[in-house]
Amino acid sequence: MIGPISDRLDLLSGGEIETTESEGSEHPIDDFAELLARNVEEVNQMERSAQDLSEQFALGEIDNIHEVTVATEKARLALQLTTEIQNRVVEAHDDIMRMQI
Repeated sequence: MIGPISDRLDLLSGGEIETTESEGSEHPIDDFAELLARNVEEVNQMERSAQDLSEQFALGEIDNIHEVTVATEKARLALQLTTEIQNRVVEAHDDIMRMQI
């Protein structure tokens, strides 16, 4: 059985996912957009970090191939997860648009 995406996000982030209380929030959509933007930026930072480590390894500045491999794999998994989340959001949007009122 395939587990929920939130479990995978916990693993990637190294802890629990931050949630915002939207009960008192006047703009819950802004909060969601902010959450998405922050998470995309984290994935982007992982990609940049992995690229920097790869360049340092290629130049001989670092010797630890394991560190490079782990950083690259984390970035790849984070990007794959982000893509899967995007696909599910688009699929949910399409389902909503097909609903008849």
